[in-house]
Amino acid sequence: MVPPYRHVKELSDLHTLYMACLDGWKNAYAWADIIDIIQLIHVLNDAIDYEVLFQLAAGQGTEFRVYHTLSAVYHQFPHLEKLLPLPKSGTEWSMAYLEETIDETFPLVTKYHRLAAAEI
Repeated sequence: MVPPYRHVKELSDLHTLYMACLDGWKNAYAWADIIDIIQLIHVLNDAIDYEVLFQLAAGQGTEFRVYHTLSAVYHQFPHLEKLLPLPKSGTEWSMAYLEETIDETFPLVTKYHRLAAAEI
């Protein structure tokens, strides 16, 4: 019998965030995935290096997916920008496109945020 946990590997913090972003993309931004990403940003705050994350994603051909997922989360939860600023993309993706697709992805939340902002 193999002793428990002898052959279990744990993902690094960076790879955990990377996989959470890809899972969020794959599941069309299910709330569970969004909450996972928010919690990772809160808990791993200083340990997250977005430059390294985007290099990893670029090497795997998933940079757009990761950036779009993080952009969607930051768009809906702007307090994250104060915790850990999301660097602006140096690629050809326009923020207008990202914001348009984010609004399509989160129509009810976006409507709620706009109504709440209008009341302030």
